Amino acid sequence: MDGCHIKVLGRGSPGALGDQVIVREFVRELADRLELRMLDEPQVDVRDEDGVTVTVALSTGHIALHTWPRQAEAVLAPMFVLDVFSCHPFDDEAVGRLLVARLYTHGHAIHDLTHTLDYMGYRED
Repeated sequence: MDGCHIKVLGRGSPGALGDQVIVREFVRELADRLELRMLDEPQVDVRDEDGVTVTVALSTGHIALHTWPRQAEAVLAPMFVLDVFSCHPFDDEAVGRLLVARLYTHGHAIHDLTHTLDYMGYRED
């Protein structure tokens, strides 16, 4: 299996991160750009604190995005966590570019967790 798994943490525009339509469309466009087939439409949940969670099952994995557009004063800015996993490789830099273009993110960090597939014995050399 030539899978890829990333987790992205970052900050972004409260308007974009709190808008369920924008966040859902981001997830849909991300799957399309990475050429990952969605099994259904992205599912959206709006939490009491105005955060948005969007998840979608893929034929090869999943995408999950959690946003916190209105943070306590102790936090510098609205934040998000994005998790993308696929059994097929994808371009993690494309993920970063789309985050900036659609959710106006800044200061995000992409953490590559693909090595965990090696550790678990799922990847072959």
